[in-house]
Amino acid sequence: MSISALEKFFSQPVPFAYALCSTELEANTNKAARLICEQVNERFAELVGKPIEAVLEQPFGLEGFDLLAQVREEIPPQVFFISPITKRKFKVDVLYTAKDGDIWVIFVDITKQIQIDAHSIIATKDKTTEADEQFLRILLNSEDPMLLIENAVFIECNDAAARLLGYANKSDFLMKPPGAISPEFQPSGISTYRLAELMNAETIRKGYNRFECVHLKADGSPIPIEVSLTSIVYQGRSMLHCIWRDLAEQKRLEAERTRADEQFLKILQSSEDTMLIADKGRFAEANEAAIRLLGYDSKEELLSLTPTQISPTHQPDGQLSSEKSAHGVGEVMRKGYHRFEWWHLRKDGGIVPVEVSLTAIAYKGSSVIMAVWRDLREQKRLEKEMSEQQERLFNELSTPITQLWEGILLLPVVGTVSSVRAQTMLSAALSRIGTQQARALILDISGVSLVDTSVANAFLRLAKATRLMGCMTIISGISPAVAQTMVELGIDIDEVNTTSTMQDALQRALLHTGATISSLS
Repeated sequence: MSISALEKFFSQPVPFAYALCSTELEANTNKAARLICEQVNERFAELVGKPIEAVLEQPFGLEGFDLLAQVREEIPPQVFFISPITKRKFKVDVLYTAKDGDIWVIFVDITKQIQIDAHSIIATKDKTTEADEQFLRILLNSEDPMLLIENAVFIECNDAAARLLGYANKSDFLMKPPGAISPEFQPSGISTYRLAELMNAETIRKGYNRFECVHLKADGSPIPIEVSLTSIVYQGRSMLHCIWRDLAEQKRLEAERTRADEQFLKILQSSEDTMLIADKGRFAEANEAAIRLLGYDSKEELLSLTPTQISPTHQPDGQLSSEKSAHGVGEVMRKGYHRFEWWHLRKDGGIVPVEVSLTAIAYKGSSVIMAVWRDLREQKRLEKEMSEQQERLFNELSTPITQLWEGILLLPVVGTVSSVRAQTMLSAALSRIGTQQARALILDISGVSLVDTSVANAFLRLAKATRLMGCMTIISGISPAVAQTMVELGIDIDEVNTTSTMQDALQRALLHTGATISSLS
């Protein structure tokens, strides 16, 4: 650890006692006789029992610490700190570095002033069991990064943990708190040391905890990690067993998905096509085109409604909107895509016919349905106009009025007579009667298979209208079945001339007009 890194580490706000010390070695030995504090924090001063200024002037002794041997073997040392005021001993962990050839020491209080002595160390060793040894073998040989935390610092880890952080040797970050290998603040804004304190306490309370945090690799680059903590007893001491899971790839994929979602949302919002997103039976997103189509004032107003709330009770095919909607959702989830026609209700109650295209997509980590609506109002208007035009053309072609004789017209009727066709027949007949001054109109209905009340009344209106123009209408071609139907319906035809055949109708018309047919011979 360099001096600059050491000073940066020392300056961080942590809930532990720290001291940066120089050493005085015993004559002809490698053992440190005294330590002289160069920098301390308030927690350390409290532990010693003096103000910071007094601590910086007071050397203190060490027990059980061969300093140069520890440096040479690179083994994290454990020593006892003897308070010059209270004379109490505290187990501490020591980090060290070289400064101008001298040995420097950092003390980290990891026992929170729990008094121990040599007998307790021996007792702790005796508590190491075969289960502890097996647990340690598993931890050290695991491919998953595993660590042990005691009193808020890492005391052991495996090579997988060192590799994850990019350290050549695990001793480079052991005997440090998690905050020493993390940025000062986490992505959520919380201090790393505060997060560690909260998570450790929660683990001790519940026995297990899982959370995400960011650590720093050896090169200083951040790495997101999922941390699983379990409260355990190892070698008779309470510790936290820690498992790390590298989240870098997961976070990369999440970032890509977020960018894709943002790009999709930008396309949706700027599209002139009506586009919406439905999730769990409700609208989750809608663009301006959808808001305009339905006549709502804001997106929030539209998103507060369900698809069935902006639909009539029944669709044009007679199905309940709720049932047809459920069927459509089932189809798109089964096939991935579904298209159908639908009626929606505008805010003002008007009907909007649309063609709905549903597609199952992934959005914000969920499976949702994207709906694209195509406004069919103009198409339906054109279709109606074309249908009416075709019907008029058909009625005109199916209403041929022919002059049989001077003053005598023939109107044969074939097929079904609708109200529109009846009106066309009436208009055409009156027009020809007026043009040709006809005195007789033969209405031949032998080609009409069905006569109901509306059809019969249409014929009677035609007869009455022609009579007002001085023209007699003769209805011919009445079959027995049609005659029976008209009687059963109670249709009064007393004032209408009727015949069963076209020949009889022509003879009556000739008689009415006073025309005669003479033989050429």
